Amino acid sequence: MTDQTSQLYKSEAFLRKPPYLFRFEDWLAAQIWIDKAVSSAFWRKHSSLRRVYLVPNKYDKKKWMTGGVPVDGRRVGVISHPRRTSLRPRLDAVQHELVHVALGHTEEITNAESHGPDFARLDLAFVRHFFGKEAEAELKARFLKWGVEF
Repeated sequence: MTDQTSQLYKSEAFLRKPPYLFRFEDWLAAQIWIDKAVSSAFWRKHSSLRRVYLVPNKYDKKKWMTGGVPVDGRRVGVISHPRRTSLRPRLDAVQHELVHVALGHTEEITNAESHGPDFARLDLAFVRHFFGKEAEAELKARFLKWGVEF
């Protein structure tokens, strides 16, 4: 794991604690939330994808992955979650993966490439949209503290 990636993860850690901690009731609730997020004007500003599916990761029980697949002649985003993940996924984890999907990241991209300055900038915008201005300010301060390039 690169310094940028580990420092970005450290910076985002506050989103896993109150008042920002939020767990979906189940995976279906998370998919419904994703559907609403992807249909928003905010999403359309950052991605051309109009569908994003949340599916179990059959290949790796330990990591989240993102990608895109053709469906009916159109590309759709895919977020695959590790099977070990709680049955009640956290909003911050889903939001983090949506940033990858918006940027077109797939499993072929390295961790270092996928968490670079472009990711960090869009992460700030997503955190502002989904968690609010205070959370964005906190994340930006943590990026500066931990040396995350954005």
